Amino acid sequence: SKLDHRQQKEKRNLITRLERECDALIEKISRLEAEVKDIDMQMSREEVYSDSARLCALVSQKEDREKEISLLNDSWFEKSEELEMLKQ
Repeated sequence: SKLDHRQQKEKRNLITRLERECDALIEKISRLEAEVKDIDMQMSREEVYSDSARLCALVSQKEDREKEISLLNDSWFEKSEELEMLKQ
């Protein structure tokens, strides 16, 4: 029926949107994880390690990125679960 067809199309559109959102979240998470690695490398340098102000700033940046990664992971997990349910 017409309604059935419309519901199927809406479901496909939702699946496509969720897949795109999941992909975008994975890209953001990867970028932030790379930034955390970079911050770790900077923190291990002697000239940074011996400069407490610079070190504190980097620790703060690292914590911010790690919090964001955690939130993005939660969001990705929720969207992935929704996607799996829709695909059944």
